[in-house]
Amino acid sequence: MFNAQALQRIRNERGLSQAALAKRVGVVQSAISQFESGAVQPAIDTLERLADALNVPISELLTSQTDKARKEQPQ
Repeated sequence: MFNAQALQRIRNERGLSQAALAKRVGVVQSAISQFESGAVQPAIDTLERLADALNVPISELLTSQTDKARKEQPQ
């Protein structure tokens, strides 16, 4: 599953604005905003371009089922 928070964190770590990342990926800035808010899931080809633009493996932009299960477990 796509991890919107990871996208925003990595983009900020790279010092990129949403507009700058959008230009690298070939989408409009509002698409990056929607990805980061979780309103829209990127298509697989867009996910690949996001990973390439941020110089990370696609797995960095995904939430594993293990991570999801940990978050859902009561403390």
